[in-house]
Amino acid sequence: MMRIFRYFLAVFAALGLYSCHGYVDPEENGGTGGSGEPETGQTEEVPDGVLRIFADKTSISADGNDEVTFRVMFGKEDVSTAKTLQLIRKFDGEEKYMAYGANKFSTVTAGTYEFTAKYYYGGNNYTDNSVTVVAESFFSGEEKDYAQRVLGVYFTSTGCTSCPTATNGIKSLQKANPDMISVVAFHSDMGAVADPMMIPETAEFNSALGGFDGLPRLFWNMRLGTHLIGPKFDESYAEELAAYTPNCGVAIDTELESGKLKIDLGITSNVPSIYRYIVFLVEDGIVADQTGDKDYVHNNVVRDVLTGASGDKINDNLPLTVGVEAKASKTVTLSDEWNTENMRVVVAAMVSEDGGKTWTANNVNECKVGGNAPYVLKSDIGNNEELAFNRHVLVAEFTGGWCINCPEGYDKMTAILAFPQLAPYKEHIHVCAFHSDEEGKDDLAVPETQDLIKLFKGLAYPGFTTDFRESGILTDTGASLLRPSIEAAFTEHLPQCGVSVASDMDSDKTGAEVTVKVTSLASSVYRVLVLVVEDKVTGWQKTTMYPDGIDDYLHRHVVRKVVTTYVNTFTGEKLTSDGVIGTNEEVEGTWTVEVDGAWNLENTEIYAIALDADGYVDNMNVCAIDGGDSGYDLK
Repeated sequence: MMRIFRYFLAVFAALGLYSCHGYVDPEENGGTGGSGEPETGQTEEVPDGVLRIFADKTSISADGNDEVTFRVMFGKEDVSTAKTLQLIRKFDGEEKYMAYGANKFSTVTAGTYEFTAKYYYGGNNYTDNSVTVVAESFFSGEEKDYAQRVLGVYFTSTGCTSCPTATNGIKSLQKANPDMISVVAFHSDMGAVADPMMIPETAEFNSALGGFDGLPRLFWNMRLGTHLIGPKFDESYAEELAAYTPNCGVAIDTELESGKLKIDLGITSNVPSIYRYIVFLVEDGIVADQTGDKDYVHNNVVRDVLTGASGDKINDNLPLTVGVEAKASKTVTLSDEWNTENMRVVVAAMVSEDGGKTWTANNVNECKVGGNAPYVLKSDIGNNEELAFNRHVLVAEFTGGWCINCPEGYDKMTAILAFPQLAPYKEHIHVCAFHSDEEGKDDLAVPETQDLIKLFKGLAYPGFTTDFRESGILTDTGASLLRPSIEAAFTEHLPQCGVSVASDMDSDKTGAEVTVKVTSLASSVYRVLVLVVEDKVTGWQKTTMYPDGIDDYLHRHVVRKVVTTYVNTFTGEKLTSDGVIGTNEEVEGTWTVEVDGAWNLENTEIYAIALDADGYVDNMNVCAIDGGDSGYDLK
């Protein structure tokens, strides 16, 4: 009963607001409001061939419910909802185009809005005056400061050559803004390439966003407006953050049993808006061909959408009572072809600013299939100053005793690492050398080298990889890629986690217990790779000066052992059952290392490397094998 009473109270309050603002009709009162003063500058009939916009009120409440209706006249013809009529909204210096034919506006973001109209007729575009509407702040006394999470609706294809560049740009943006962006990727066919991840809903969402050709495309919050290719989306993302206020929160609880997933969701609002919701099922880690790269890993792939593109109604399509949760549920049977361990549920709370013609996300939340996600307040995220980790970068060299050019490759690499441009990063660059006996003698070879080098197509000896992300051959041309790849690692691929490593040797120096801890700034999937690396090892090597080989060549930073479990792929080990480490959560793993008597322990270190979901190095740390202890490297 109390809820019904509060609802009618909100409705009567809204009616009261409407009664304070009479409709400004250009054909009445000489274009004036009830006071007799012109509100839109209209004092006479609109001349033929002239376009004018009028508003029924110049002030609304920023409650998402109160709305202004625009009347647009082209001479004596009312074209307010014409298919070629588009309103342009200017707010905080940024212009946004509303949907064609939309003539209503409401908002939850207080401020001053300026509207102009653009009408296409007879091969010409017409525009003239503007009207200003002030959205007054709505205060209920029950506001919660919900964290702002943005929905990125991304359109891509396995046949799109430009899409990997855009995908990497989105990844970088997500990494720089942890827990603030949820991406859902719709796949589609392109040309003669049939995309195996295409679903029927791709066409539905394409249509809802205006209909378009050409990929890639990214839409923030299901808002009309396109951002092509990238790779930098920082500016458009910043504009989207400033374009609205998140006045609701989203909570999710899921239960997976016998292949059936039940999703319970809740929306709680600070304002009496009408909401809808969209539920996406997305999967990460799908390996499928991408324009010839058969090992390409696709993330955020939309497997199913459990609602329409404009969302499903909630709370009987009535305005939400401020502070009272509205609930909804969905149940779906998951396909046996999907990897549920890599799947997430993304829920977007949708509002309309144009009378229901289009719907945009006001806030978003997500959780793993079978997991849950509570409401998130600003105080729950973004306060990680004490956990600002320094970036450490791995440069791995590929070499072999039989490789006559490898010593020169190493010299080329060390010369590049000594460049002045890399001087600020010197202490945080860690080099290791994977030796191979693939084509000849090398007593320092480890079996993982050949499989690792296969991950990098076209890579040969002497070669390198930076963070397992970029790679090249250490020749005059290939080596030129090394310096920019290191600079990008420090400036573009910011760390999302910190790594701590300690090694405790037993008394007879025959074994060591290695403990690695990882703390993440945002919930994410990690694997840990642990290496034993010995510096200054004397051994056999061919050189251009000694083509038959010499026995006393000094090898640097030799990978003596890959400690973590190696199963077919070079991916490291998970520290949790699903690999996920939560926001500000610390997880640790322990490994026992059998020490080889041939190792010089004074020159031997443990490399602890945290790999992200794509297999790239997110961060790492190093300690001595004999009693070393390197804590988190905080800024």
